Amino acid sequence: MYFSPSKAFQLLDMTNTKTLTGGHRNALSKENGIDRVYYTMFISRSSAEGGGFISPYFLVDIISTQKIHRMIFILRYNGNQSQLRRFRNVYVAVKHIPETIFNPNSKFCIESQSATFQFTFEYFPVVCDPILTGRYIVTSLVDSGNTEKLLEFMELFVYASPIDTRQPQELGNAFKAQLVRATLNDATLSTSDLNLMQDSVYYINDNDGKLAVQSNTDLVLATKLTHLTHVCLRVFHQSSTQQGILVKVLNFLHKNFSTKTTSGEFLWSHTVCAKFNFLLTYHIVITPQDNQAISEIDLIAVSALTQKVESDCSENIHKLTYPISDLPSTSNSFFHVVAETTKSDEPIAVYTINNGANYSTDLCRFFEIEDQYWYSKYQLFLCSKSDHYIEINHYLLRQFVKYVHIF
Repeated sequence: MYFSPSKAFQLLDMTNTKTLTGGHRNALSKENGIDRVYYTMFISRSSAEGGGFISPYFLVDIISTQKIHRMIFILRYNGNQSQLRRFRNVYVAVKHIPETIFNPNSKFCIESQSATFQFTFEYFPVVCDPILTGRYIVTSLVDSGNTEKLLEFMELFVYASPIDTRQPQELGNAFKAQLVRATLNDATLSTSDLNLMQDSVYYINDNDGKLAVQSNTDLVLATKLTHLTHVCLRVFHQSSTQQGILVKVLNFLHKNFSTKTTSGEFLWSHTVCAKFNFLLTYHIVITPQDNQAISEIDLIAVSALTQKVESDCSENIHKLTYPISDLPSTSNSFFHVVAETTKSDEPIAVYTINNGANYSTDLCRFFEIEDQYWYSKYQLFLCSKSDHYIEINHYLLRQFVKYVHIF
């Protein structure tokens, strides 16, 4: 293992990660890109003749959120001029969601860079400046031309460091385990089919592990009451593009549905995400507009700020202050504050802070959550907002509050 004391980052053990790709060619496995064997090669192919993938990609799920400092790709060139296009116009993004469709609004370590292919083996370094935080690393080859495209490399090395959860920062929180049952066309899914949606095995081209969903048929998900900002689906189109999938999420607080449509402009397989404002929900409806197959469902809440609250028994009143400048600009009327407690029977409390005006002191709007999984015995926070900061005071000993999330 490589460790840099001056930079405080280390080489990740890639055997403890999960990989996902936009395609195979000649039975070359995606694991070839992280097996530390220099005569094996990863290839993701996009053909102009209707096969393959419109945007070849390689995704690495490093399992937990970390700071990504740098990466190294090892490339090979055997003198064939056609190989020069195999690492061209490459983008490397670090994300909190497993979205593989190219999104130009992502945070990138590199954008539209290409290898030189001057030697048999090429060391291609990628430096993330600034350092990016996330769980998913997505390498994409983006080329608008109607030609065959190949993303190809021998090995990928990733250098990262742990995040300091005591510092407020944007964070992705995964709630896949909150899914408790599902129905398709009013029939309850079997336990095995439900497990396929949650097993973190995304499948590529084989016919195992995918649930066929007919057009205009509702796949209804029941979850424990949870909060989310993204619903992500691993979707299969085969050799033609399809219409996007409708995703409807019931807003528990306001008793209405929010509806989004995923992207559908791709061939074969991609993970697509529907993005919502903060929602508290227990009911999600997924409706394909064409016949499609789904192999995985991810429920994710990406916070504007998350902070671990340190235990300190000497203080009964503790103040947390968050500068407004650290929060994303939003047109929403409220910021939502979620308190995650250490007690299993009192896990969460939800509050909102008005984002439309300045207040010297303003009680957070407190939602009484009547649910076996969401129950709060105390009002945890007193909130005030000025034009510069949000201030939160909670009246419990600190060890009862584990995390504070602001959305």
